[in-house]
Amino acid sequence: MQRLMAVPLALWLFVASSAAAQQAAEPRAWAERLLGLLIAAGPAAAHNLIVKESLLARRDPANVKAVRQSMLKAESVYGPAQDFELVAEKPLGSAIVLLTYVVRHDALPLVWEFDFYRRNGKWDLVSFRFADNLARLPRR
Repeated sequence: MQRLMAVPLALWLFVASSAAAQQAAEPRAWAERLLGLLIAAGPAAAHNLIVKESLLARRDPANVKAVRQSMLKAESVYGPAQDFELVAEKPLGSAIVLLTYVVRHDALPLVWEFDFYRRNGKWDLVSFRFADNLARLPRR
């Protein structure tokens, strides 16, 4: 009897973890599309994606405009982005996903953090930041 109870529990845990991974895949795909644009076409192209496709751009256009200058300055200080790697993914319930990436540049890596919120069945970028402070990386 106990073994029969364990099978549904194991199946439920597998389905629940698969659903969480699938939910986080959409924000991850969007963040990686943005970082891919940053590498392939530069900060202006990545910024255009933020402006066109994020709730953040509609909610705080002045801040998003200032971010463009920061992105351009980062490229001039650290060199062009070369590669990126997901280093942390943290779902908070079913409606929030936090992603942390390391983006490699010539001089130093930058840490990019993205916060996504699921509303009305869609994921929206609600905030993001980047810095050369490696202390922002998750510690074990």
